[in-house]
This record gives sequence, C-alpha cells and structure tokens, in this order.
Amino acid sequence: MVTPEERMLRRRDSWYAIFVLERFSVPLVKWLARFGVTPNQVTLASYSIRSLSLWLVWSGETGWGIGFWQLGFLLDCMDGQLARLTGNVTPLGAELDKWGDIVFTVLFVAVIGVLAQASVDWLLAVSMGIWVLLWLTNWLLVSETTEEPSYATGDGLLARYSRWADRHRVKLAPISGVEEGMLLLPLAYAFGGLPVVVPALVALRLLPYLLRWAGSPLRKYGYG
Repeated sequence: MVTPEERMLRRRDSWYAIFVLERFSVPLVKWLARFGVTPNQVTLASYSIRSLSLWLVWSGETGWGIGFWQLGFLLDCMDGQLARLTGNVTPLGAELDKWGDIVFTVLFVAVIGVLAQASVDWLLAVSMGIWVLLWLTNWLLVSETTEEPSYATGDGLLARYSRWADRHRVKLAPISGVEEGMLLLPLAYAFGGLPVVVPALVALRLLPYLLRWAGSPLRKYGYG
C-alpha cells in the first residue's frame, strides 16, 4: 500500500531537498491539498517570489534576496509534490515547472555573475556560466526516471555509503544538482566565498564526464 508521502516524493532527490526542504514542503503540501490549491497556482507563486528575489539581489539587498529565493525554491519543490499527491499531473504543469527552473536559474546566476564581475573577477562570472551550461546539458539530456547504479554490495566505504543513500532516497553525488548550487552561490556571494565555491561546483559538474572519459565504473555516480 503506497502512502500519500511515498506518492508525492521522488524516488531519488538531492540531500538538500530531502533533509531540509521536505521538512517544510510535506506538511505544507498536505495542508494546501485540503483547500483545493492547484499545482499551477503554486508554480505561479514561486515565479512571483523568485522574481522578487532577483530584484532584491540586483538592488543590493542580498540577504533578503537569498531568503526569498529559498522560499521560491521551496514552492518550486511543492508544486510537483502537490501534483503527484492529488493526481493532478498535467503536461502544462510539467512545462511550467521545467522552463521556470531554467529561466530563473539562468537569470539568478546571471545577476550574481554581473555583480561578481563588477566587484570580484570576470573569470568567476564566466565560471558560473560554465556551471549553468553543464547543469542544463545534464538536466535536459538525462531523464528523471533514469535509475542510478547501485554500489551497495560489499563492505567498502562506497558500498556503505550507497546503502545509506538507498535507504534515504539520496542521490549518490554529494552535489547532485541545482538545489545545492543555488543555495551555495548566493551565500558565497554574500560572504565573499565565490573564489572557492564556483570552481568547486564546476569541478563537481565536470567529474562525471571525466570519469566517463576515463572509463571508470563510477561514470554514473549519482549525476542524473
């Protein structure tokens, strides 16, 4: 028997989505479902809040901008959960969610990139553009239904980590997607950590391609 929570949640997700966002999204989605709120209404609310976030960051209100971005991102997670819980999954909703993620992620990184270029280093702005390009390439070409490989056999460190990830639905990659990147980038900009965070994000995005080129059995290690 599938529980409502099992129906609304993805089979695999990032650690940030599972251990942070779902603590808020699951009870909120159940509450919204009682009042007949539709997934598309949640998506449009997310659009509005993320637009406000962009304006706040551009205006120099970085702290408020980060806060509203995370609120908008929470709503972005909730629209899909609400759709799966209520059985109201539609092609329009899927397209709104998909292209909203693309447009707002690109715009947010562009805003931080322009500000970083003006105050820090143009190379960092270019590096953020590379990270977005790598994320878009992976996200558009790899289906969400793609099964991750399991390395849960044996007693090694990788096997133990894989079993833990299987139990908690966590993607194997420590930085698996845009969720962590869009948490780390604005915080790094606010606290002057872009020179460390941006190269790390780019390197982690390049890692699966390098492993694939090297013929490593870890070439699908959680990047999907």
